[in-house]
Amino acid sequence: MDDYDFTWVNGKLVGQTGKNAGPKPSSIARNYSLPAGSLKPGQNVILVRVVDAGQYGGLVGKPEQLTLSNEAGAKVELAGEWQYLVDKNLGLRPEQVRLQNTAGALYDAMLAPLIPYGIRGAIWYQ
Repeated sequence: MDDYDFTWVNGKLVGQTGKNAGPKPSSIARNYSLPAGSLKPGQNVILVRVVDAGQYGGLVGKPEQLTLSNEAGAKVELAGEWQYLVDKNLGLRPEQVRLQNTAGALYDAMLAPLIPYGIRGAIWYQ
């Protein structure tokens, strides 16, 4: 998962990685141990909340990396179609905003200094 994640199995939080939750985020392999009794016979529910702090977030990696395994080495493949919901788009973080590309910065730096001068026309070449 990239960047931060919170992972539940059958309604119980089994692990999280990211800010205030352990290792530095990004595409770090997540290996969470399930407490005894977490899985039940039949169908189980795995819920993953992924918080993308930049670009390329979400479930990433090769299909063979998306597995659930036990101590005996038996694996269940988790690759394939997942149901998902985009909750919120928080936009860019402050450190990702480039002020020179904002309308206010362009006006303040390029147009406001020209206000005291009389202008009959303008030639703009880009």
